[in-house]
Amino acid sequence: MSLRGRISRWQRRGVAWLGSKGWAERAAWVLAATAVVLGGWVGNVCQEIWSSADWGRLAPWGGENIRVFWAPLALFLLTVGAVYTFRIHLARARTRYLATDRNPRPRPCLVLFLSAIGRPTAVATLDAVLPQVRDAAGGPATPILAVRGDLGSDIEALRRAKDDPQPGKRRTVWSWEMPLRAIRHNLGFPHRPILNQVILIGSDREERPHAGPGGGERFGSVFQAGAFEELLRRYGELEHVQVKLLVRATGSRDHQLVRLSDFDESLHRGFDFESFDQLADALLDLLDILAREGVPEHDLVIDLTGGQKPTSVAAAAVTLNRAVETQYVRTNPNYEVIGYDIVFGSRAELR
Repeated sequence: MSLRGRISRWQRRGVAWLGSKGWAERAAWVLAATAVVLGGWVGNVCQEIWSSADWGRLAPWGGENIRVFWAPLALFLLTVGAVYTFRIHLARARTRYLATDRNPRPRPCLVLFLSAIGRPTAVATLDAVLPQVRDAAGGPATPILAVRGDLGSDIEALRRAKDDPQPGKRRTVWSWEMPLRAIRHNLGFPHRPILNQVILIGSDREERPHAGPGGGERFGSVFQAGAFEELLRRYGELEHVQVKLLVRATGSRDHQLVRLSDFDESLHRGFDFESFDQLADALLDLLDILAREGVPEHDLVIDLTGGQKPTSVAAAAVTLNRAVETQYVRTNPNYEVIGYDIVFGSRAELR
């Protein structure tokens, strides 16, 4: 084995041994502090030599020159190399804690990733996406939601159709049940409503050039957002809640927060729910837009239930060390809402 390979092996063994004793991070910070002190020492000597033009002190011979300049320089370079060896322990980010709240407080502003219902080939109206119960024998379907119902009653009707279907009826699962549960949780109390704004993030259209059942153009949930707002307007307790849509401007990377009535297919686009970068950029811009509108971060919650896995990862990454919280609606009984607050730190004892 070459000398370089042996040195590398000794370094790995040394770091591993210190790590097993719990001293690796402390050693990394001590070495970093030592490098700062030695760097200041070498810098002062270099400044003195430059000011006096005593270039002879840079000669490698002579005991005085070695003691004054070359020895500190060698110690500085060795310390820098040691810091580089311990770099993973010096700048390693760890999860400080993941706070889990089984009953998070309602927030005035709720962000929802809206899932598409079915695979629409055209812009869906509310009637086209409303849930229905069908007979197992293929008889006529009956609607589940009331025309002008109570939000809690409709959520319970959706639960019964899914968990306790009537004899001879098919089990019905509807993608917008969980968004309704998230809205009801943040609504607050009848005498003191909390929620005042719902922001929807929808998926864009998708092109599938191959032929067959999955081929052709598929419209994403951004084209169903108008139907979702129409659904919310059926509930009297939500009449004060504003519904807005986060969109991308066509042909640019700018993000806009628009009302559903102002959505224009030729000017606005949805998002690729499988693109982390696109989703993270959109959420960061959304936080800036809301800050300019006077919405503080502690009044904002992002729901992770809808969309796909990259949407949840992007939301979790964007909300790290922020007052913004995330929440998740359990998709199984008892359908509770769980709040998450993720904080990053760098101290091992706070993991």
